[in-house]
Amino acid sequence: GKYFQGRGKKTAAHTHSVQAGHYVFINLKTGNIYCLPEGYLVEDSSLDDIKYNLRPTFRPEEIESLSKNTTLSTDIFGQSYLPGFVGMNQLNKTDFVN
Repeated sequence: GKYFQGRGKKTAAHTHSVQAGHYVFINLKTGNIYCLPEGYLVEDSSLDDIKYNLRPTFRPEEIESLSKNTTLSTDIFGQSYLPGFVGMNQLNKTDFVN
C-alpha cells in the first residue's frame, strides 16, 4: 500500500485522488475518513469496522486466551497462522507503520 499525506489541493493525497480515482482516505492518527478531492469528512456507520481495526481493543481475558490457543486459522490467501501472532511485512519506506 501507499500512504499519502494531507487533504489540501497541493498534497500528494489530493493529486492521487484525482489521478487514480481513489476518493476515500483515512487519517491514520485520528481515524477520521475523508472524501477527496472535495475534502469533506465521511460519517457512515458502514466504515466503523475499518476504524475499529485501525486500533483494535481487547479485554484482558481475550489476551490471556491467545497464549492457550493451539488451533490454526486460515487467512484469505489460504495461509495458516496462529491467532495472536503478527508477522512483519516488508513495506519499503513505510515499514515504520508495521
